[in-house]
Amino acid sequence: VVSFERFFMNIIGNFILFMPFAFFLPILFKRQNNFFVFSLTVALISFAAEFIQVIFMTGTGDIDDLLLNTAGACLLFGILRTKAGKALVEFIKN
Repeated sequence: VVSFERFFMNIIGNFILFMPFAFFLPILFKRQNNFFVFSLTVALISFAAEFIQVIFMTGTGDIDDLLLNTAGACLLFGILRTKAGKALVEFIKN
C-alpha cells in the first residue's frame, strides 16, 4: 500500500521535473519554439530516460512518468507563451 503523500509527491515531482525544458529548449534551439516539435522532443527525452531506467534496472519505466513529464513541460511552454510569460523570459535573458 502506497501512502497518499508518496503518491502525491510522485505525481507532482514527475509533473515538475521536465518543466525547465520549456524555458531552455526554445532559447537554445529555434525550432523548439514550435509546440509540436517541442512536445515531441520532450516526449522522446522522457521516453529515453524511462527506457534507460528499465535497461539498467535503476527504477521502473512507467508510462505515467512519461505522460506527466511531457504534460508538465508542455504546460509551462504554454504559460511562457503568454504576454506575462514572454516578459519574464526576456527579463531573465537580459
